[in-house]
Amino acid sequence: MPVRRRLKDLRRSIRPFDRRYRLAFFLFRNWWKPPDVLFRGAWRIVDGAPSKRVIQGRYGVPVRHIRHFMLRHFMKRLVPRYSPEVRSDKAFLQHALATPCVVACIHSQTEFAVCAALDRAGLRTAFVSADPIVQTQIENYDFSIPPLNILRRPDLFVQARAALKCGRIFVCDADFILNRGLPNAQVCISKSLFEFRRMSGANLFFSYVQIFEDGAMNCIIEPAPQQSSSAREDAQYFIDFIERVEGGQPHLTIDDWPAC
Repeated sequence: MPVRRRLKDLRRSIRPFDRRYRLAFFLFRNWWKPPDVLFRGAWRIVDGAPSKRVIQGRYGVPVRHIRHFMLRHFMKRLVPRYSPEVRSDKAFLQHALATPCVVACIHSQTEFAVCAALDRAGLRTAFVSADPIVQTQIENYDFSIPPLNILRRPDLFVQARAALKCGRIFVCDADFILNRGLPNAQVCISKSLFEFRRMSGANLFFSYVQIFEDGAMNCIIEPAPQQSSSAREDAQYFIDFIERVEGGQPHLTIDDWPAC
């Protein structure tokens, strides 16, 4: 029976979520509604649930960001025409990022939203990742021009310089985990990205993605302070920016990426 199959598929897909039965009932009851309306209703259920099992913050990533990542990818599978709502100041982006730019962000399960905001402002990007980008994460945002994927390899900054010359905005997560899996694991901000920015002469911007109560992704992109005199100062200003927009306790330190 189609109804029974649909219920079974929903139950299997939402197993990782808290309040999964309430979520399944809501989705089945409101299946006919537009994707954005469906997502907002589902998000109200998921966002308000107590975190008990799978959905736990790790290495400083807010639980809300992890939940949003899980839900929007689930929604994309459920309703292929769905795409998350990404908000930004398009006029500012088009004006401020018209010249070669480096945009620093952190691993937060939302960083591709920064590329999506730039894409929707008519700007092309290049994104750095340790491993090839998972295609479903790109498809989730419906890019008009997907970001160029640059892998974190020994020739990283050579490729990055070429991307800047081709008019792409260089977007990179500046954080990494030192001693991952050990009791002394810590989240570090690398000076390397900021050293590259100085060598390339590109403008520096800081970015972070907030998750609103209605499920929209708000991309904060700000110019870095101009008075900085070193890459270490840039890294510290970036830490100050992250702590200000996250509103949490300090958990970031400065170090260098391990050799590739």
